[in-house]
Amino acid sequence: MPKKGGVPENLKSFQPGHKPTGHKPKGYVSLTTTLKKLIDRKMQLKNPLNKELEKKTVKEWVNIALIARALKGNIPAINQIYERVEGKVAQKLTGDLNLNLSEMTDDELKKLAGRE
Repeated sequence: MPKKGGVPENLKSFQPGHKPTGHKPKGYVSLTTTLKKLIDRKMQLKNPLNKELEKKTVKEWVNIALIARALKGNIPAINQIYERVEGKVAQKLTGDLNLNLSEMTDDELKKLAGRE
């Protein structure tokens, strides 16, 4: 139970001149750091595109696997490749941008939102 006007016993108040540690233990390695190291490693595998044994980085093998799936007709893989290479297709927005919503009734707002 905290003391009146004080800090609970299990918490320590901020000490001037001490930087917070971020609460990660010493020697902690983030997932991002680990993935960055692993993705640049070379591996020798059979290329599914040309059936030859090749040595490439994990990053390259992941891209080859994605392309191989796309070539088999995997629509999500095809979409991912196109979005990565060409960019996402822009959605065309339509509507009246000069609407004053604050002057509309609840029924008008519901109709506009398609809930009526």
